[in-house]
Amino acid sequence: MIAIHLDQVSVTYIAQPVFQQLSWEIHDNRVVGLVGPNGAGKSTLLRLVAGHLHSDTGYVNRSKELTVGYLPQEPDLDPMSTVWQEALTASTALAAVNRALTAVEAELGDPAVYGDAAKLAQVLTKQEHLLVQFEELGGAAYEGRVRTTLTQLGFASELARNLSVSTLSGGQKKLVGLAKLLITQPKILLLDEPDNHLDLHGKQLLEQVIRSYDGGVVIISHD
Repeated sequence: MIAIHLDQVSVTYIAQPVFQQLSWEIHDNRVVGLVGPNGAGKSTLLRLVAGHLHSDTGYVNRSKELTVGYLPQEPDLDPMSTVWQEALTASTALAAVNRALTAVEAELGDPAVYGDAAKLAQVLTKQEHLLVQFEELGGAAYEGRVRTTLTQLGFASELARNLSVSTLSGGQKKLVGLAKLLITQPKILLLDEPDNHLDLHGKQLLEQVIRSYDGGVVIISHD
């Protein structure tokens, strides 16, 4: 099934055409490789498909309710987080609910709240609503999915999951970025040179994930 259709799209950068009148169909059940030398416009095309860039001409049509996961060459990770903490932020909705629950727990420990029946009832009601949201978002099973995904990508031990992002190699950061995408299970994965900086073992893990992924995958490579 066609998930994304590019129709006669063109992109120009500093008065130079990157590509012109390009048409392309991306299917939700195929693995596709974009191969070419550096500077050929592969990353620009992937950013356009991901919705991070607008075309000068033509259209990018996406199927209804399509979810897309985009892994840039340099994943945006918090250097102050551990691998585990960073992976947990994959679901932004769940992360927001978790932050709100933490704030509510702090309120419940405040004497000004638990000593006032009306305030306490209000905070408990807020907590109840947040717990309902947590369950609706799959929160009970979420940590298990995060742990399983990190294990698939080489972070099997508790020690590995507690590593600081700031200490990771470039390849390990790529794998954490990929893990965050896999946790959210998008219909289409867009991977910009995902094997960059990976050692042989990392490349084998990446290949296994791509082969088993239940969705469409577009991979950029320069070789």
